[in-house]
Order: sequence, then C-alpha cells, then structure tokens
Amino acid sequence: MKELVEFALDDDSGSVYVEVESSGSSDTYTRVSAQPGETAGRAAVTFQRALDPLRPAVGAVLEKLTNLAVPPEEVQLEFSVKLTGKAGAVFAASSAEGQFKVAVTWRRNLRSPVAGESEDPGAADGDESA
Repeated sequence: MKELVEFALDDDSGSVYVEVESSGSSDTYTRVSAQPGETAGRAAVTFQRALDPLRPAVGAVLEKLTNLAVPPEEVQLEFSVKLTGKAGAVFAASSAEGQFKVAVTWRRNLRSPVAGESEDPGAADGDESA
C-alpha cells in the first residue's frame, strides 16, 4: 500500500509530499495519520537533506564527463530516485542493476583545416574587393 510522506523544505517555505511504499513500520518517518489519502507521516530529514546522498555520485559522473580531453558542450544525466523517510534519496533501479542515462553533446566543428584551407570561412568566398 502506498502512503504519503511529507518532506519539509530547508527554508520552512513549504513541504514536498512523496508517495512511498508502506513499510508497515513507522521507523522511517513520524506517523501522523493512518487514514487512506492523508499524509501518513513526516520524514526525519528535509527534502534537501534527503537529496544530499546523491551529490557525490552525480558530481563524480559530471566531473569525469566534463574533464574529457575534448569536453562536451552539454551533458544530460538522467536517473531515477527513490525517497525514503529515513535514508533519504537512493538511486532507484528497475532491476538488480543501477541505471544512469547519460547524453553528451558536442556542437562545435572539431575538424582541423586541410592544408591550404583557411580557418576563416569568409576568406574562401572569392571576394577580393578592398
């Protein structure tokens, strides 16, 4: 059975409500209601603190990609996150293996000019007027 758990925001400006699988135990959050459709409990950590465990892994992936010999202009990192009231965020997997989806983009022309060609695209247009 799914339950709603409230994660407060660090600045006390509101809360984020997360649907979690009922563990049958209230050790992952403080239980506030057992009524269906109501918030079942309040998480032991704030929403931002719950996401903190992800930062080292995400940072390591981004660091490796942005420090390539020819770094990409754009990096997209996609992953699934599972929030628990006590442990915070964990990478969610659809099987026994974890999953990151990574896309990198290079838009600039990396081709070296051929001998005799100019790097300036306007220099080869035949316009010799001064």
